[in-house]
Amino acid sequence: VKDVVNRLIFALATPSESVQRSASQALSPLMNMLDDPEEVKRMVKEMIEMMLEGQTYGDRRGAAFGLAGMVKGIGISALKAHDIMPTPVSYTHLRAHETVLDL
Repeated sequence: VKDVVNRLIFALATPSESVQRSASQALSPLMNMLDDPEEVKRMVKEMIEMMLEGQTYGDRRGAAFGLAGMVKGIGISALKAHDIMPTPVSYTHLRAHETVLDL
């Protein structure tokens, strides 16, 4: 199961919405099959980092799809358990502040 999840995560970097959406949908049911909670935590952290700091728009969008699929698979409690919501929100405030400073 772990190998399949890793391949799906790799597929999320493909700059095609249909591929990203399909990988996200396939990722959801597999998340509950992973035995190691630390591995799940690592994967979620990687998705958040890629979503916030990806090189291309496709990388960031794919990571967002992947994170959504992971949360759907783990359950809504994953938002709090993995501290998912505060990270992007604080990052958007930081980015907005940087943009104002650049003007």
